[in-house]
Amino acid sequence: MADDINAGSDDSSSWNLEQAIQRDVGPGGDLADEDRRAALLRSNGGTSYDLDELDEHDMAHLVEQLVKAQADFAFESSGDLVVDARSTEKADEIIATLYGPEDDSDVEVVYDVGDLEPAERTTLIDRLTALGVETEWQEDGDLIVGASDADSVDRVLDDIENA
Repeated sequence: MADDINAGSDDSSSWNLEQAIQRDVGPGGDLADEDRRAALLRSNGGTSYDLDELDEHDMAHLVEQLVKAQADFAFESSGDLVVDARSTEKADEIIATLYGPEDDSDVEVVYDVGDLEPAERTTLIDRLTALGVETEWQEDGDLIVGASDADSVDRVLDDIENA
């Protein structure tokens, strides 16, 4: 089936949304048919993926791998991919190989430290500052740090708890 997408060409840059639609809805299918398929997949627990950053080569590879995995999927007219619930894990794996390792630089971890005594809180702030951990405090006393600093915060909190 993947050969249908590339129309027998070994130039995977020939992939486009229209070809994916033809694979999904057959000759004569249109964007409205594809959007209906995507909506049905989503309503049955499917997952939607915004793939704007993928180039045509990577998109062709993705479609080929999803076909090999016998995944049920559709492309919305917006270009978003919707994969049925049973194929989400496989789609996640395929997409991760295309995007590379996950960048958690914008992921935050929230710690409920409202029950710390004032002296423990001061110790926490001093130690995190010394480690160069950027902190943010919510009004309710929760501590927010970047995911890359979570291990350091865990160690400091363990030390405070065990002191």
